[in-house]
Amino acid sequence: MGNTYYQTLSQSPSSTMRDLSIAQAAENRHRINCLAEGVGVLLGGIIAAIGIHGLCTLPQKHNERS
Repeated sequence: MGNTYYQTLSQSPSSTMRDLSIAQAAENRHRINCLAEGVGVLLGGIIAAIGIHGLCTLPQKHNERS
């Protein structure tokens, strides 16, 4: 959405530099938010994988009845 809006706005003869600056800032904000969300998902997956690996490698206790 953002890229097409920015492109349409840049080709419009009635748009001002202020309009283009606002559209560019909105596009950059969207890209940074997408990057942050992707990094958060990847880090969450890594932390979950480390936790699952830790649970799977716990030593098992053997009950020995005397």
